[in-house]
Amino acid sequence: MQAEVAELFTEESGREVCEYFRYRGTIANVEEDEVIVGTVDRLINRDYMQGMEKWINRMKELGLPVCSRWFRK
Repeated sequence: MQAEVAELFTEESGREVCEYFRYRGTIANVEEDEVIVGTVDRLINRDYMQGMEKWINRMKELGLPVCSRWFRK
Protein backbone atom coordinates (compact mmCIF):
# COMPACT_ATOMS: atom_id res chain seq x y z
CA MET A 1 0.00 0.00 0.00
CA GLN A 2 2.87 2.42 0.73
CA ALA A 3 4.12 2.14 -2.82
CA GLU A 4 0.68 2.86 -4.22
CA VAL A 5 0.27 5.89 -1.95
CA ALA A 6 3.71 7.16 -3.02
CA GLU A 7 2.66 6.82 -6.66
CA LEU A 8 -0.58 8.70 -6.04
CA PHE A 9 1.06 11.55 -4.09
CA THR A 10 3.40 13.22 -6.53
CA GLU A 11 3.90 16.90 -7.24
CA GLU A 12 2.31 16.32 -10.64
CA SER A 13 -0.78 14.69 -9.13
CA GLY A 14 -0.99 17.58 -6.67
CA ARG A 15 -1.07 20.06 -9.55
CA GLU A 16 -3.66 17.93 -11.34
CA VAL A 17 -5.93 17.78 -8.28
CA CYS A 18 -5.71 21.55 -7.83
CA GLU A 19 -6.51 22.06 -11.51
CA TYR A 20 -9.43 19.64 -11.24
CA PHE A 21 -10.98 21.61 -8.37
CA ARG A 22 -10.42 24.91 -10.24
CA TYR A 23 -12.07 23.33 -13.28
CA ARG A 24 -15.07 22.20 -11.21
CA GLY A 25 -15.29 25.67 -9.68
CA THR A 26 -15.38 27.24 -13.13
CA ILE A 27 -18.20 24.94 -14.16
CA ALA A 28 -20.08 25.58 -10.92
CA ASN A 29 -19.89 29.35 -11.47
CA VAL A 30 -21.52 29.32 -14.90
CA GLU A 31 -24.56 31.57 -14.97
CA GLU A 32 -27.99 29.95 -15.01
CA ASP A 33 -28.87 31.25 -18.49
CA GLU A 34 -25.71 29.62 -19.86
CA VAL A 35 -26.74 26.33 -18.28
CA ILE A 36 -30.11 26.58 -19.98
CA VAL A 37 -28.60 27.07 -23.45
CA GLY A 38 -26.08 24.26 -22.97
CA THR A 39 -22.82 26.16 -22.45
CA VAL A 40 -21.87 23.90 -19.55
CA ASP A 41 -22.05 20.80 -21.75
CA ARG A 42 -19.45 22.34 -24.05
CA LEU A 43 -17.19 23.24 -21.10
CA ILE A 44 -17.09 19.78 -19.58
CA ASN A 45 -14.33 17.42 -20.63
CA ARG A 46 -15.98 14.21 -19.52
CA ASP A 47 -12.90 12.01 -19.99
CA TYR A 48 -10.84 14.36 -17.84
CA MET A 49 -13.54 14.53 -15.15
CA GLN A 50 -13.92 10.74 -15.06
CA GLY A 51 -10.16 10.22 -14.81
CA MET A 52 -9.79 12.66 -11.92
CA GLU A 53 -12.84 11.30 -10.13
CA LYS A 54 -11.36 7.81 -10.46
CA TRP A 55 -8.12 9.07 -8.88
CA ILE A 56 -10.01 10.76 -6.03
CA ASN A 57 -12.13 7.66 -5.43
CA ARG A 58 -8.97 5.53 -5.24
CA MET A 59 -7.62 7.88 -2.58
CA LYS A 60 -10.85 7.49 -0.62
CA GLU A 61 -10.73 3.69 -0.99
CA LEU A 62 -7.28 3.77 0.60
CA GLY A 63 -8.74 5.79 3.47
CA LEU A 64 -6.79 8.92 2.52
CA PRO A 65 -8.35 12.37 2.51
CA VAL A 66 -7.97 14.40 -0.65
CA CYS A 67 -6.34 17.56 0.60
CA SER A 68 -4.37 19.98 -1.59
CA ARG A 69 -2.12 21.07 1.31
CA TRP A 70 -0.49 17.60 1.27
CA PHE A 71 1.08 18.56 -2.04
CA ARG A 72 2.52 21.93 -1.03
CA LYS A 73 6.26 22.29 -0.67
